[in-house]
Amino acid sequence: NCYYLQSSAKYGTSGKNAKGINSKIDVEGKAMAKDADAFANGEVAYLLGDAWGQKIGEEGDTLPVLEGAKVYRGSTSNVNCTDVFTYSYNNTNIFTGTITHDGILNFDTQYHWKECKFCGEILEPKCAHDSDGINGSCSICPLLVDGYYQIANATQLAWFAEKVNAVDNFSNAKLVADIDYSDFTTMIGTGSRYFRGKFDGNGKKVKLNINVSADYAGLFAYTYGAQIENVIVEGSITSTARYVGGIVGRAGDNTIIKKCQNLATICGLEEIAGICGYAQKNVIISDCANLGNVSYKLQKGCHAGILGYGVDLSKVENCYNYGLISGYDFRTGAIIGQSNCQVANCYYLQSSAKYGTSGNNAKGINSEDDVEGQAMAKDAAAFANGEVAYLLGDA
Repeated sequence: NCYYLQSSAKYGTSGKNAKGINSKIDVEGKAMAKDADAFANGEVAYLLGDAWGQKIGEEGDTLPVLEGAKVYRGSTSNVNCTDVFTYSYNNTNIFTGTITHDGILNFDTQYHWKECKFCGEILEPKCAHDSDGINGSCSICPLLVDGYYQIANATQLAWFAEKVNAVDNFSNAKLVADIDYSDFTTMIGTGSRYFRGKFDGNGKKVKLNINVSADYAGLFAYTYGAQIENVIVEGSITSTARYVGGIVGRAGDNTIIKKCQNLATICGLEEIAGICGYAQKNVIISDCANLGNVSYKLQKGCHAGILGYGVDLSKVENCYNYGLISGYDFRTGAIIGQSNCQVANCYYLQSSAKYGTSGNNAKGINSEDDVEGQAMAKDAAAFANGEVAYLLGDA
């Protein structure tokens, strides 16, 4: 979601990693060229999202401004969806025009939304089950409030997972009830379509019963730039493949996982952990806890309570492990299996694993030689009497 003045450079991104993205063949959703009018009339500010704004009018801003006046997209035209449709941008959320879709819709019986046969636009209300589909909500389709789908049952969580995996992987959701998801197998995000939205667990529990033979397993199979918080996972996750985590199987760049807990038993082949199996660059895992047992199918890969394997620039902080972590000594740790990432203010039950962090990059952090302020072993009494809670901080 980046934009550049078309005349400012020949390419949007270049070099050996350009992947063909340039002013002639930009890729939608990545780096897109726009002309000067688009910067001046509010289009770019609208596309950039909520952090950006722009005062529209004779005495307005010439370019998008951080925290500027909110920009809305509207039109005064009445057009059919098959016509060329020109939007205008304003600060008052006025849309006086109409778009007609000839009244012909596809009712998708699997994903449960209405789609125009001509232009493919997903229409509101999205529900095809109720006679009126008020606010797009029924027992299958969740209510959309302030940009978050309100997930109240297992069917709605499955609906959300299918929507992310098939149509819109930037969708957001909030749990409004504990959910028994053990009869469903669809995880959120895939290896080819990462979850990139926000998910607020709202302190609710999700019970899983996942048994797979392919890479990426967890409540979230694969994320990228996502924000996941306040969710508790219980049940079991079993995989004969790689990247297995109670919350996230594989976390792509810039994913944030905070205030999450895993109570589920986790078993996998490689890169396995209670919270996140594998973390790429700039992943932050904070204020999380694993109480589930973690085991492996073969003596290979990385196994841990919080993070199985993490690359440089990622960080694990203010977390604890209380679950039993089974594994061979190398690359098995209560907090991290193997990583070059930062570890700060984490604690683990001394009997849960031999090491706090392990692997060839552990830098000497283990239960016999813990490093103050990183991953520290504590006995059961320290967990029971409030010492660990005090040390973990305000969260």
